[in-house]
Amino acid sequence: MRGFTLVELVSVVLVLAIISGYIASRSASVAGFDEQLASEQLLTLARSAQQLSFSRPSVDIFVQDLGLEYRVAVRIDGSEEVARTFPKSEVQLTADMSAAGGSAGVCSAISSPITISYNSSGELSNAYSAGTYEDGFPICLNGNTPDLCISPAGFAHEGACL
Repeated sequence: MRGFTLVELVSVVLVLAIISGYIASRSASVAGFDEQLASEQLLTLARSAQQLSFSRPSVDIFVQDLGLEYRVAVRIDGSEEVARTFPKSEVQLTADMSAAGGSAGVCSAISSPITISYNSSGELSNAYSAGTYEDGFPICLNGNTPDLCISPAGFAHEGACL
C-alpha cells in the first residue's frame, strides 16, 4: 500500500500552520494599537503638565495641527519641555474647539492651536474662551466619543468627561 505516514501529515499541517500564522500577523491592522499608544502618550503628557504646574508658574499643553501630523507639547513659560507628534495616517486627534466657535465639551477638528493652561494648584486655568470648565476638556481619537478628559481639577483620565 502506498500513502503518507502520520508523521508526514502532521509535519505538513504544522508547517502550514506556522506559515499562515506568520502571514496573518503581518497583515493584521495596527490601528487599534496606534490609538491606544497615542491615548497613553497624551495621558502621560497631561499628567506631567499637571505635576509640573505645582512647582512652576506657567505650565500649559499646546496642541496644533501641522498638516500631516499633530504636535502636542508641554511648555513651561512658553518653552517646550516635552513634545510628541502623532501622524495623521495613524490617529485622528480632535478636541474641544469652543475657543474657535465650536461647542464646549464636544470634539471637533483642530482648526487652530489649543493652549490648555494650569494654575499653581494644578487646576485648569485656561482652555475655553468663556472660561467654563464644568465638564472638563475632552480629547477624542479616531472618532467623536471622548477617549480622554482633563477634568476641571486638572487630572487627566481615560473616558468621557462627566
